Amino acid sequence: MSPSTVNCTSPPPRRIANDPGTGATHLSATTASPARPSPLPTTSAPRGASPLSTQTSPVMACNADPRAPALIAPARAGSTVRFLWSSWFASHKGPIVNYLARYTGPVEKVDLNALSWFKISERGLAADGRWAVDEMMDDGNVTATVTPHDIAPVTYILRHELIALHYMTEDSL
Repeated sequence: MSPSTVNCTSPPPRRIANDPGTGATHLSATTASPARPSPLPTTSAPRGASPLSTQTSPVMACNADPRAPALIAPARAGSTVRFLWSSWFASHKGPIVNYLARYTGPVEKVDLNALSWFKISERGLAADGRWAVDEMMDDGNVTATVTPHDIAPVTYILRHELIALHYMTEDSL
């Protein structure tokens, strides 16, 4: 599988590298360590990080004015993709969810809102009362997902999402 990555939250990871030792794909906001090959920019920054107030919004796929990345990063079925965030607000507690969507054609022409997204992983509230975002911050702003082992070897877009629940109240349910 060789997904193209589109980041839908802010601030986005900015670089990618494949680790020959582990086979993992790394998305990061920093330069690669000597143990990793030189990273290539593959994500697209969102035009805004405001919360979405309606599920029928045309920007639901990736927030305001999403743009496809310029490059495709290889990640085989069953491989680990790691995301390094440059920062995250400690008050923005919530789950981490990852989605894939199959697409064909030139990546720069993909319509993110027309894709059929499917969830590949989610982490939420742990038994100790901490959110997935808390665990990510404790791990140096790094989080990861594993691509499905049984996925077809075609091109996908990977949507990596941190969900901030700091505006959520019982009245808004």
